[in-house]
Amino acid sequence: MSVVFSGDVFVAVDSGSLDELDWTFRREVVNQVKRWHNEVVESDRERLQVESGFIWQLKEWIDRDVQKHRGVIEGCQTGLIRDAPFEYRVAYTDLLKEQLTAEMRETLETHEDELMAELEELAEDVDVYVEREGLQHTSQLEGSSGDPDPELGPE
Repeated sequence: MSVVFSGDVFVAVDSGSLDELDWTFRREVVNQVKRWHNEVVESDRERLQVESGFIWQLKEWIDRDVQKHRGVIEGCQTGLIRDAPFEYRVAYTDLLKEQLTAEMRETLETHEDELMAELEELAEDVDVYVEREGLQHTSQLEGSSGDPDPELGPE
C-alpha cells in the first residue's frame, strides 16, 4: 500500500484588514477582485457585474459598509477557491501572484516548499505505519476462525 497525496498553495486577497483602508480604496479593491474573477471564469453566467459610472459613485458615497465590501470579496473568492474547478483556482492564484512583489513571491515559494516537505514526511510516516502496524492487523484478520464478518482484534 502506498500513500497518494496532493497539495497546493492558493493565493487570495485578504479581507481581514479592509477596515484599515479608506472607503474609496476598499471599493476599488472590491471591483478589482470582481475583474480578476471575470478573467478566470469561462461562462458569461459566472461573470460578476463590475460597477462604474456617476450613479455608482453616488451610491457608494452613502454605502461605505466595511462588512458589505468584505462579503463581496469573500464571496467572489469562495466561488473561485473553494467551490470552483481546480483550473479556476490555479488561474486565480496565478493572476494574484503576478501582483506580488519579488519579496512576497519568494516568501510564497518558501511556504510552498515547506508544505510539500511536510506532505512528503507525512506520506513516509503513513507508509511506515501501514508496513508495520497494518501488517499485524492484517495477520490477525487472516488468522480468524472463518467468520464471514471478521473484525480486527483489540491490539
